[in-house]
Amino acid sequence: MRIAIVGPGAVGCTIGAYLVLGGRQVVFLTRDEKRAEELRASGIKVEGVRGPFKVPASATADAAGAGTFQLVIVCVKAYETATAMAQHAAAVGPTTIVTTFQNGLGNLQALASVVGDGRVLGGTTALGANLLGPGLVHHAGDGDTFVGEPTGEVSGRAEHVARQLSAVGMETRAVRDIRARIWSKVAVNCGINALTAVLRVRNGVLPRHPETLVLMDSAVREAVAVARARGLPLDETTMVEATREVARRTAENVSSMLADVRAGRRSEIAEINGAVAAAAREARLSAPVNETLAFLVCAVEATAKERLRR
Repeated sequence: MRIAIVGPGAVGCTIGAYLVLGGRQVVFLTRDEKRAEELRASGIKVEGVRGPFKVPASATADAAGAGTFQLVIVCVKAYETATAMAQHAAAVGPTTIVTTFQNGLGNLQALASVVGDGRVLGGTTALGANLLGPGLVHHAGDGDTFVGEPTGEVSGRAEHVARQLSAVGMETRAVRDIRARIWSKVAVNCGINALTAVLRVRNGVLPRHPETLVLMDSAVREAVAVARARGLPLDETTMVEATREVARRTAENVSSMLADVRAGRRSEIAEINGAVAAAAREARLSAPVNETLAFLVCAVEATAKERLRR
């Protein structure tokens, strides 16, 4: 099976490496040729829960030269989704399945705007991975992975993608409620990511202090309220406890948003807390904690060069 990975970051490299190890023909589609050259030269080495192992990496920034694929897995930052898919649109043929494993809201719509409605599967994964260097990934832990049709049915193609990923050790289930699962992940991210980025702390700090706990819980409750206004059956108590448990279980983890802020990269705040605040306004609801957290992270990014140093 020919599979393309759009976005060879931590998650994309990890998924791709296991697919290569499982005998699939994988091509990593990069933003520029320099990154493709690095991957081809180094291959991908995976350390962590199932490592270490190393696989060769076929990579290119020219999708047109790579031909079409049976499956395209998109793992770029949410704000790059439409641009990245447009760059690599030549990878998509008449029967290609496009699946997203990304953070935030709006990815399904962004992909559909490029490749068309009915082509895209939603997906979520709790796989934990960190990019340590060019071609070097630390696989910190496995987690639930789901794929599904945005329209709400379990289709043969969703089951096919689930089988392909499960066969290489990434246990995946085809589900009907993929939109609810995407919102569930967004709610968890709303509670954890922005706070860790503003406070510069690891995930496990948040549940240990009343001050951070009330902010985390409030952000989650607001996200759940917006999801429920959209007809998605999220339960507030369940999601609050789930977020606390994720923070405890990943206590030593540096969130992706904190990693972005520390590295001076653009974060996905607009697609997470900012997107929930925007959706709340559309639903005539209030999401003051998410809105404030979004402004705070944006302010942290804007003032990075002016910050006082010890």
